[in-house]
Amino acid sequence: MILHRGLSFPLRSVDRHIDKIRRAGLLADAGIWRMIFPDLKPKLKQLWGQQALQRSDVHTNETTPPWVCACARRIDALYYACRHNRSRENDASVVVSFEAAGA
Repeated sequence: MILHRGLSFPLRSVDRHIDKIRRAGLLADAGIWRMIFPDLKPKLKQLWGQQALQRSDVHTNETTPPWVCACARRIDALYYACRHNRSRENDASVVVSFEAAGA
């Protein structure tokens, strides 16, 4: 499955960021956004069976997996690269396409 991630970096350092991605891959802590939710897949059956979910059922102190966001369509990643993540400081847009294994 090919996925696409839209990123923005300062133009003065965009080449350094691209080189780092090529060397180390997409790192969960490399951007300004953080995924702060634990992996609930092992608990889904239990959660579906509960009458009323509490916030504490899904927001736990468990370690957050090293997730990165990505889009199935390149055009959607372009939105993140050119609008959502772009700022006065991060003025160079980059779309990274990569092959991901299915879960």
